[in-house]
Amino acid sequence: NKKTSIPFRVDSVRPIQFDVIDDNIYSDFVIDDNLAIDLVILWDNLLVLSWDVNTNLYYGDKIPNASSNISGIFKYNPSGLTVGTTNVDATFYPTNKLIYNDGDIISKTFTVNKSPLHVSGNTISKIYGEDNPDFYVIYSGFKNNENESVLTPKPTATCSATQFSNVGNYPIIPSGGVSPNYDFIYYNGNLTIQKAKPTISWNNPFPITTTDPLTSTQLNATVSPLLTGTFTYNPPLGTLLPKGTQTLNVTFVPSDANWDTVQDSVNIVVMEI
Repeated sequence: NKKTSIPFRVDSVRPIQFDVIDDNIYSDFVIDDNLAIDLVILWDNLLVLSWDVNTNLYYGDKIPNASSNISGIFKYNPSGLTVGTTNVDATFYPTNKLIYNDGDIISKTFTVNKSPLHVSGNTISKIYGEDNPDFYVIYSGFKNNENESVLTPKPTATCSATQFSNVGNYPIIPSGGVSPNYDFIYYNGNLTIQKAKPTISWNNPFPITTTDPLTSTQLNATVSPLLTGTFTYNPPLGTLLPKGTQTLNVTFVPSDANWDTVQDSVNIVVMEI
């Protein structure tokens, strides 16, 4: 859209003849009746618009820029893209309005796909016998400064583990999100259930003598909660201890694999007779 029909720019010098009408008016610079002067003619480029871009886009992508061979700006209608097929007009507004007119339009059809939204279950741990922690999802990939409020419904995270599920790892599984603009890509989180630790109760025994062997009176540790398992003492039952303050040690190994092995110790005073 140009104010001249010349299809290219050419800088050239063309001779033009002027017939002098009145010698008196031009007597200062006219040599004869025919004055030859040189006129420089400048032609500007024919406007060329192009829009050679990728038309397969994703939600949140900006409209790719169209281009022109002269200075100016484009305005796009519509100004944004939605999921699906959208035809966009790019209207050009040249900087040099003496030569070029506003309003040249180039059009392009864009296919906009849903944008991938990555949704992960959380990773967390707990002790055997404790209530389950909260399970939730973590997002990555929102566009246009959006957040989970645009999802209806939102994804949720679930786990098959219960309060007394055995020690081990359990997947935290996200699912259930719906959106017209996002494709959900789900990643499992993980719940790790760790062994619980029982508590040993064992008081310092009353003093004994060097002639008193260790019995269940001294080696009488208990465990809470009440669990089946094996107590191993060091020194063991029947040991005669030397004079002085001695240390008694115990190790408890639960029969239930969901409970951890624990240890404790006490002191006993041994007197010489």
